[in-house]
Amino acid sequence: MNELMTKAQAMHLLREVDADDILIAARMHYPSGIHDEWIGTLEEMMWFLSPASEKDIPAVSIEGIATWIENAVADTHLAQEVRSCDKDGVNFSDACEAAYHKVANRVAYLQNIAQGGEV
Repeated sequence: MNELMTKAQAMHLLREVDADDILIAARMHYPSGIHDEWIGTLEEMMWFLSPASEKDIPAVSIEGIATWIENAVADTHLAQEVRSCDKDGVNFSDACEAAYHKVANRVAYLQNIAQGGEV
């Protein structure tokens, strides 16, 4: 994540995507069932992926998340990082938690630059 980035580039990656690009993803809540969530920003993706409990997990593929980040948000660096979380032998819950940390770190990095912090 050591690439040079301008404030404008960081703000662009933090923006809300176009309405046509909003990701509708499901979250499984036990015992109430599946609930749809609309994700339009990297920060919303971070909250979607955040570990809640064993009874509450995202119901979307890691590849689907990475593809949305790459195509809708236009952050190829983060998309590659998220894809790296989906390794053979890693269970889905652990892959989601690893993806959460990648997204959370990227959001914090982008917010720092967007607020005038140093790269």
